[in-house]
Amino acid sequence: MAPHTNNEGTFQFILENVPGTAAYPPESPVAALSTPATPQVHSRTQHSRGTSSFSSDLPSTPIGAPNKRRSPMTNRQKLNAAMSYIIDTLDLSFTEFLWEYFRYTDEKGKPIPRMASHVASLDRLLRGRGTLHTFAHILGEVLKDPLSHAKRGSEDEDLMYSISTSYLDIRLAMPAITTLAVELVRSRAIKEISHVVKGHVGLHGSLLSPHSGGRKQISWADISAKTPAIVQGVFKTETPLLTYLISILVTPPRRKNSSGVIVVRKMRPTHITSAEILSTIAHCRTAHARLMPVCRGILYFACGAQHTLFQYSSRVGHTPSYNTVLATLKRMAACDAAYLRELGNDDNEGIILRTDNVQQYLKRRELRIGRESTMKIGMSAMVNTLEGYTASALDLDDKIYRIRNSKRDEMEVETLLGFIDEAHAQNVAILQWVQVLVNYIPELSDLKPIVAKAFQTVGQGAKMPLPRKHQTVIHPLATVAKNENITTEFRDALVDFLSQIGQLDAAFKHRLIFLGGDGLTFERSLNIKAYLRDQSNELRRMDIFEPFIENWHAGWTKLSQDYATHWGRDASQDPSTLSHSTNKIGQKKPTNINKVDYYPAAYTVFLVLDVRMLDCWRILFETNDLFSYFRNLKMSNNLPSFEDLKAKAEVLHLRYSSHLAYEKAKQGVVPETGTFAVPPGSPWKLPSVEESSLIDRHTRTSKGKGKKSESEQKTRASKAAFKGDASLARSIMFIRDTMLTREHAQAISDGDPGRVYEAFKRMCITFAGSSHSKYMYYTLEQICNLEYESSPELKELFLRNWIINPSGEPGRYVAGDLHLEHLNLELEEHIKHKDSAWDDDHIRKVISPNIAHFVNLKNTFREGLGLSKRRGKHPTPHSRPEVKILLQTYKNEELHKFRVGRCYDDFADEVDVYGNGVKNLFEGRLQKFLLDWKARRGDVSRSASGGGIVALNEYIQNLWREIDEEEEEENEDFEVRTNGSMGMVDGELVVEYGDDGIGERLNEGENELDELDESFEDEI
Repeated sequence: MAPHTNNEGTFQFILENVPGTAAYPPESPVAALSTPATPQVHSRTQHSRGTSSFSSDLPSTPIGAPNKRRSPMTNRQKLNAAMSYIIDTLDLSFTEFLWEYFRYTDEKGKPIPRMASHVASLDRLLRGRGTLHTFAHILGEVLKDPLSHAKRGSEDEDLMYSISTSYLDIRLAMPAITTLAVELVRSRAIKEISHVVKGHVGLHGSLLSPHSGGRKQISWADISAKTPAIVQGVFKTETPLLTYLISILVTPPRRKNSSGVIVVRKMRPTHITSAEILSTIAHCRTAHARLMPVCRGILYFACGAQHTLFQYSSRVGHTPSYNTVLATLKRMAACDAAYLRELGNDDNEGIILRTDNVQQYLKRRELRIGRESTMKIGMSAMVNTLEGYTASALDLDDKIYRIRNSKRDEMEVETLLGFIDEAHAQNVAILQWVQVLVNYIPELSDLKPIVAKAFQTVGQGAKMPLPRKHQTVIHPLATVAKNENITTEFRDALVDFLSQIGQLDAAFKHRLIFLGGDGLTFERSLNIKAYLRDQSNELRRMDIFEPFIENWHAGWTKLSQDYATHWGRDASQDPSTLSHSTNKIGQKKPTNINKVDYYPAAYTVFLVLDVRMLDCWRILFETNDLFSYFRNLKMSNNLPSFEDLKAKAEVLHLRYSSHLAYEKAKQGVVPETGTFAVPPGSPWKLPSVEESSLIDRHTRTSKGKGKKSESEQKTRASKAAFKGDASLARSIMFIRDTMLTREHAQAISDGDPGRVYEAFKRMCITFAGSSHSKYMYYTLEQICNLEYESSPELKELFLRNWIINPSGEPGRYVAGDLHLEHLNLELEEHIKHKDSAWDDDHIRKVISPNIAHFVNLKNTFREGLGLSKRRGKHPTPHSRPEVKILLQTYKNEELHKFRVGRCYDDFADEVDVYGNGVKNLFEGRLQKFLLDWKARRGDVSRSASGGGIVALNEYIQNLWREIDEEEEEENEDFEVRTNGSMGMVDGELVVEYGDDGIGERLNEGENELDELDESFEDEI
């Protein structure tokens, strides 16, 4: 056999002659395989390889047989012919044949020239063109062949998926292929992770700082509830292989529950967990790719995590170190501070500033010199930009001119009452009657959107509706260790806050800055402007500040007033008293009736209000069961329309929530027919002396148990002569007062400052008729400032920014002072961990500037992970057991029917705070208020006291001291604050407070354990 010197020619010869031929021509070398071979001497190579046995499978033709057409060869026969030719004839092992067939480069790494037919053959094979079986099919057959497998227990088995041995050093096919797969995946994974950690991809942050050498840094704009989704998108797009590998690793096999239904996975979603794992890997790859780790670290910091947790998390790459997180927060706070200084001097933006006191009692475990327990006192503040800002609205010169030429001193009580839009007050009262009914009657639930729209429509319930989804961006300022009760320190605090927004004595914008706070802050702001009016410029005189009072503290005071006015005796039999209703549903009396815990008190008083209004609806529809009544109406397809209910609600308003209805019930002049007609109840019997004595035994005050009053019989005789219905009158006034309280709260949540202002003006009158004299002065000052001393543009700008919406959700507007209270609670939690004052660097440069971001991160970050908000369950209103109990109670007591002579305690005069307020204003409170205003403006002579600022200070302090003496004794230091929230949900004002979903979390934990038990049983 002639030696072959050109393998390429051999391959080409085989490619052209062996595969695909049905019969070979006589001159074909392969045709020789079909005839007996002549004896010849085998070469050394042939001997070493052995004689091929493939020729035995070829079809043979007997010698001397006639020449005829052979039958077509099968693929297997063709393979055998080719193998025999390659091995026996060409003296080439099949391994060498495949090596040369696929070999691309020579020993020098240069491409080996190939003939066109060779390239075409490879193209068909490697690209899968024009062939039934692709290269993947071939490789699959190799992996299935037992000859490629390693024997169990052999060294080759240890080389499967080897991570230490190169696939080139492994001779057995399957271990070599699996190791090659490992190397390919490893190479691709390194390429993906090396790419994703580059700065332009997004894991470094978005802030390009001039001090970072061109490297991007993380800012607060990168950290939000959307961050997890953004990171997931980055990894899904930039690292598809890694995302896939980790996703399949964290996804357990599907299983069926006991009912045979495939369980849908709820815990630890794959797309979230895989992105979290990859973010940790990227952070370990380079410390700059730290978007998610920094988010985790800041979340830990905001939650007050201990250093041990940071040390562990940093060690395993879950978060940066504590010091890195601290440095990041400090840098972001510095960026925000620079932005605020620019914002304060921006001609296209206006500023509204809110401030409040903060305090935290630092109790020492080991008392010694220099380490005493102390009360840390300071002040905090926050700012936001004004919506609808115009330069003319904040014209400082115009404001000063209006103050100097104010006509406030000409105001009469009639003028004040004329500021109230009575038509609007009646409209919202009527809508509130309809709202309660549709919220509690399931059959009327389709009317909820109509009622909600009516509240948001100008001319029906709205006055100045704000955008539903507008978000207010809050910027907290650095705290100061100043006491607002000390005038000089309060002034220093304001100067510090001004400097943080770029307003300095040497350079400040000649325009107004709104300054808001609670009642005390409002009072101090007014006084300090009076004290400093002789200073040289507008900043030193504090003229640039436009003080205003916030709404939450005013609403809290109104709620406390409702409790104090309508509570009655602790064990009163009078069903109109709040104590009677709360006793029926097991609610305890507030610890301080004059300063109630806001959220629990609001929940209780609004519940009682709802049920009393439902009882009035029941009487109007002349039914014993309101819910059955509407079920029957629905079955008969006879449900009332919104307009029908609105007309009936107007009747209910006139009968049960108007001041005239109260007067008629008290005086006993209730007509039998007409709009004000209240159905008569059963004759009322005066409780016996024995029953009254039994009641008094439980309700007698600490004045002593002495003998019964000598005038007791006269009092009973007076009650017997009473022709009105004191209980009905009390309940009417309770409904009227608490509807106003809820309208104020609901208008805030709904985002309508025009409605808020209308409720605010009516609340001012009620404060004048109660023990809360200071809030009468505060609210009256606010009203006079807006009506007499503000331009229309300034008034509108202020009202549009009076309430804020930090969440950006519809129905979630809040009063500014309430949001600042929430930030202060967070500040007080952080200062517990540090032995520092409110003006220490750690608090001023790290904590307080970032506190709003901490609160927002804690409240919203879990939403980005698919976790629902931690809100209490909101059961269907009519299903609450308290509703059923109170409905039955009011029905049995015939509370809202007229019963002549009904009077359990004293007459109902003391509950008419609105009427008493009008009376007190006429009798001198308005004049005293105007006198105070003149004193602060400088119109009161101070020569008798020596003149000057000292005399003015003394006069104002004496005036406020007189006001304090008019108020009832209150424990101002006592304050219970239960965390909660209030907002509009499905057209209803929902109050949430309590255990923060502890019971719900326990149930979730038990369900998770049950699922683990089931999955464990399946594995067994």
